[in-house]
Amino acid sequence: MTKPQAGHNGLGYRNIDTITPDVHPPYLQRQEIRGSAKAQWVLTDIINMALFLEPHVSGDGNKYKTPVLKSLTEHLNDRVILGGFKKFNGVKQKLADILAIYRGVSYLKTRSGGSWDDDFGVNVITQTEAEVWDTLVLSHPECTPFRNRGWPPYPFFERLDPAKPKG
Repeated sequence: MTKPQAGHNGLGYRNIDTITPDVHPPYLQRQEIRGSAKAQWVLTDIINMALFLEPHVSGDGNKYKTPVLKSLTEHLNDRVILGGFKKFNGVKQKLADILAIYRGVSYLKTRSGGSWDDDFGVNVITQTEAEVWDTLVLSHPECTPFRNRGWPPYPFFERLDPAKPKG
């Protein structure tokens, strides 16, 4: 996984308090988006990515063909909330980053041996928990942001996991 961009705090998107999985500001019209504006990623973009990809899931470990990724890029550019248009290579890299984050959260939820709370993550409180956490993130650095916070996109990306049974 590449180093997260500034302001993303390892979540894969810019956290804005007024944007939740259920609530987001209106999308910008294409003519309102400055061509020189830098693409920005918010929670809604990440969820829209997962929803778009769901019908394209195959059993080969979340590998998507170029036409699907190009269509995803257009889909996201029709739904911009903040910033500029997303570019194909940026979308491809963001998907790789998000899937790495998903795998980290999935590890914490299912294989770490600890507890998980959708709002508070691992919810490290005691000194003993902190010591266990410090050891865990040495071998799983992608888990670091989730010491005391959840990851709202998780259920959307769980549907893309070819290892998980559907239905």
